[in-house]
Amino acid sequence: LILECNTQNNLVMQNDVEHISGMTAIHKILKAVLEIEACKENGCIKILAQPSFSYIYDCISTLNNNTRVENVIVLYKQDNDNAINYNLDVFQKLVPLFFSCPHFHPFYVHDHVDTIFNDTTVMPVTIITSEYLLRISNDCKQALLIRDAKIRQLYSASFDKKKLNSKPLFDTISANPEQYFANVAALMDFDAESNYNIMYQPCIVPYIPSDTVNACINTDILTSEMLAQINEYLYSISTCHNTFQMVFTEEGLDLFLRTGKILEIPNFMLRANPTKKQRLEIIANFITAIEDGKAIIHLAKPNMFHIPKPIVITAYSKQHVIIHHFDESGGIHIFRLEEISLVNAFHDFLLWIQDSDLVYTQEESLEIVKNIYKKHFNNVYK
Repeated sequence: LILECNTQNNLVMQNDVEHISGMTAIHKILKAVLEIEACKENGCIKILAQPSFSYIYDCISTLNNNTRVENVIVLYKQDNDNAINYNLDVFQKLVPLFFSCPHFHPFYVHDHVDTIFNDTTVMPVTIITSEYLLRISNDCKQALLIRDAKIRQLYSASFDKKKLNSKPLFDTISANPEQYFANVAALMDFDAESNYNIMYQPCIVPYIPSDTVNACINTDILTSEMLAQINEYLYSISTCHNTFQMVFTEEGLDLFLRTGKILEIPNFMLRANPTKKQRLEIIANFITAIEDGKAIIHLAKPNMFHIPKPIVITAYSKQHVIIHHFDESGGIHIFRLEEISLVNAFHDFLLWIQDSDLVYTQEESLEIVKNIYKKHFNNVYK
């Protein structure tokens, strides 16, 4: 069987159901099905597949950014190392796809992955579009391409039922002002004795004086309600009894003191970075908090633990882990992890690293912070 393929227009099928044999032919048809749907104004692609079927996800990453992609995946529920490692691997493979395909929406169900996706299951990988249904065997050697509308609608309805019984793998927020402040409001509801951070820069927001906030905040974009929320948030974290425990880098601290750039604050919130003297005041407050036991810090050892600049990982509790990703243009994406094994894995790692050999001790870290502070202080007040 030869299927003539013009990915910008249509697939030429001799019958409503065509059998496709061989990985190369299946990949060709799969790519065509996805690209045809992506050319539609309100295209939507529904996928039942695991990220181990990497060719699907490679194709998705090149599609029109306006194409909605819904993917129901299976995760293990068991609380053992193999299950947790598998779930983490799925998360690792899916997160980069979000940045190349903003309308990618992964959902998960808990089940036994191997009982659903194996070589004895009849074509478990499923792709549904507005025109085609593509079923693919687990080894990607056999497939059925179906154009029959009734069959496609049947599978589409079945997919929708599965999605209703699933949960989002993570909740993503593209931080325009409204969404960002909705996230801030949610953070204010967390009441934990400690929160744990891994970030390139230290978490310095709690130590910014109110006059510096007022001098730097962008009042042209932010509404009076947003400004009130900022002040309420800063007041709440400055007066709370929580302990901030953080792992960060020397380079991140030095970057702030040199430039005033605060990576954890979106660009739209500021009209100016803090001045050199304001930066020194912020870090002086930070050092005081460390000495008073309100902040526990560990600097990452440069040759042992690399923290990328765009990432902030925060565990507010055993049930709440949030990942912030900052892009080069100053935008921000916020991931709220929803799946419990992922939340537990991140939370446990953030606790474990505090006392690991990957970081300096609290005393060593404080000494390094003071030395960096003194260097910049002397440069300003020499």
